[in-house]
Amino acid sequence: MKTYISIIVPLFNEAPNLAELHNRIQNMLSDFLPQDKKYEVIFIDDGSNDNSFEILKSLHGKSQCVKVLKLRKRFGKTAALAGGFLEAKGDIIVTIDADLQNDPADIPKLVEKIDQGYDVVSGWRKERKDGFIKVFLSRIYNAVTSLFSGIQIHDFNCGLKAYKKQVLEEIEIYGTLHRYIPVIAHWKGFCIGEVEVKHNRRLYGKSKYGITRIFEGFWDLATVTFFLRFNQKPLHLFGNIGVSFLFFGLVINFYILSIWLRFHSIMGRHPLLILGVMLMILSVQLISLGLLAEMIVNTSQNSRDTFSIKEKLEHN
Repeated sequence: MKTYISIIVPLFNEAPNLAELHNRIQNMLSDFLPQDKKYEVIFIDDGSNDNSFEILKSLHGKSQCVKVLKLRKRFGKTAALAGGFLEAKGDIIVTIDADLQNDPADIPKLVEKIDQGYDVVSGWRKERKDGFIKVFLSRIYNAVTSLFSGIQIHDFNCGLKAYKKQVLEEIEIYGTLHRYIPVIAHWKGFCIGEVEVKHNRRLYGKSKYGITRIFEGFWDLATVTFFLRFNQKPLHLFGNIGVSFLFFGLVINFYILSIWLRFHSIMGRHPLLILGVMLMILSVQLISLGLLAEMIVNTSQNSRDTFSIKEKLEHN
C-alpha cells in the first residue's frame, strides 16, 4: 500500500514531550485518516544528550508506523529535516516541532489545503504564546521576508508545514535554510498556501532558539534571494554594482582632475579620498567573495553531506 502521509519530527532534548506528542499524533491520525490510507511518523533525534532516544526506541517498539533516525551529533534542524525528507515515503510530508507548541490536531487542515491543489502549506501562529520581544522581532522578520520574497504568508518560522513530495524532491537545503523552503518553492513555480494554527505555551524543557535566530534569518534571506535571482546570471548583479562604482569613480576622478587643473597639485588636500577608495574596494571584495562562496556551497552541497546517521529503527 502506498504511503499517503509522512509526519517528520526533528528534535533535540525533548524527552518529556515525546510520549505525549506521539499520543496526540496517533489520536489525530486515527480520527482523520480512513483505513485505506497508510502513514508513517519519522522522529529525527538531532544528537540529544538526554534520554530522548530511549523513549523513541520504546515508541518504535510499540508502533509499526514509527521510524527513528539517530544522528551522530547535533547537526541542526535543517540537517535533521533533510534526513527526514530523504526517508519519507509519503505523498504528503508534514513537519512539526517536538515541543508541543504546535498542535497535531491542526495537521488535517494543512493536508486538506494540499488536497485543494496547493503544493506547500505553512502554519500561521496568529496568537503566539511567546514573549513580547520575540513576537515583535518575528513579525518584523516575517514582514521583511514577505516583502522580498513576494509570498503573502505571515509566519515563515512556523515548524508546522505540509508539502507535496515533489516539492522536496526538487529542493536542496543546507545551513539554516529550512525556513525558506516556501520561498524557494514559490520561485520555482509551486503554489504556496497558509492556514491558521494553534500555538501553545511550552510545558517542558526550554526553547533551543533565541532572538539571534531572527537576525540569522535575514542573512539566510539574502543568501536565498541571491541564489534564486542571480544563480544563473551573476553578471547581472556584479555588473550592475560594477557600473555603479565605475560611475561614482569617474565623478570623483573628474572632480580631482578639476582640482589638479586649477591648483596643479592635490597632495595632502584630500586624504579621505584614499581611505574612501580603499574602503569601497574592500567592501566590494568582501561582499563578492562572500556571495561567490555561498554560490559554491549552494551548487556543490548535497543534503546527504550535512548529517550522519548513527542508528536507524524501522519496520520492514
